[in-house]
Amino acid sequence: MLKPTAYTPAKAIPFDKIKSASDKNQWGHFYIDDYRFECLWNRPERYLNQLRSFAGVITPDYSVFTCLPEAMQIWNTYRNRALAYWLQSHDIPIIPNVRWGLEESYEYCFDGIPKGSTVAVSTNGCLRSPYNRSLFRHGLEEMVCRLKPAAIVNYGSLSKGLYDFVLEQGIPVYPIEHYHLTVRKGGARRWAEELAEVKVSSVVRRGAGPISIKANRISTSPEQTIISRNWKKATAKAF
Repeated sequence: MLKPTAYTPAKAIPFDKIKSASDKNQWGHFYIDDYRFECLWNRPERYLNQLRSFAGVITPDYSVFTCLPEAMQIWNTYRNRALAYWLQSHDIPIIPNVRWGLEESYEYCFDGIPKGSTVAVSTNGCLRSPYNRSLFRHGLEEMVCRLKPAAIVNYGSLSKGLYDFVLEQGIPVYPIEHYHLTVRKGGARRWAEELAEVKVSSVVRRGAGPISIKANRISTSPEQTIISRNWKKATAKAF
């Protein structure tokens, strides 16, 4: 079981960018394609000092795609939690990442995460269709019910009204801008515009009170689609 944490970072950088990053006053994250951080699972000690040099780490996010066999989803959930425990045992500040799939995954996807902790989630690829949005919303409701988090850190774009039921329960939500918006021309303006539409209380913006969230479409990357299909083919005979 992980220890509860209470961090609310304002910035985060993907694991595959940390080696070249000069700004260490931010958190590392793993909301990227799995193959980009498979090396951490294979040789975690090799990256320990690099991760230590940052403010903290949002724990790994190995995929639990709904098209994967359940055994693979359980295995990836285990890897997410095992590396989180390893990082925390080496005194690295962490925020537990929570990832779920279909309703069946609720039986194991929340295991090992303490109640009353700050947790992190990502909407990347989860709001691209009404079906995906529904999966995310139902899992979010189940997570809040089971874990009763002290706060939720959301990485990526937000959809209007998505977190209203969370805030109604007194749980603050802290948005983190997607890394690519921080490096692309006009990205900062786009993020500021998204957070500036004040209509209903939905999330917490540091130092500015409650704000609203603008609906935004997010598509699963081609790499994610290819990886999902390959995993399904490769494991079809084994399972």
